[in-house]
Amino acid sequence: MRGKKSSKNSMIPGVGLFGGVGAYVRCSSDDTSFFCQLTKITSILTQIIFIGVVCYFIYFFILKRYLLT
Repeated sequence: MRGKKSSKNSMIPGVGLFGGVGAYVRCSSDDTSFFCQLTKITSILTQIIFIGVVCYFIYFFILKRYLLT
């Protein structure tokens, strides 16, 4: 098994800071431990919140300006 992956183009190689909660710890798909299940749930919630924020910005700052004019 290989060590930690780092990108040559990344400013902070090997750090899972911008990848979300489960970016640094790897869980297999069949792992049923509490930590992996919690990591998967929090990752899904984080992604849903991020998509909601993006949709909010698209609606209020782009679409709303064109719909009202």
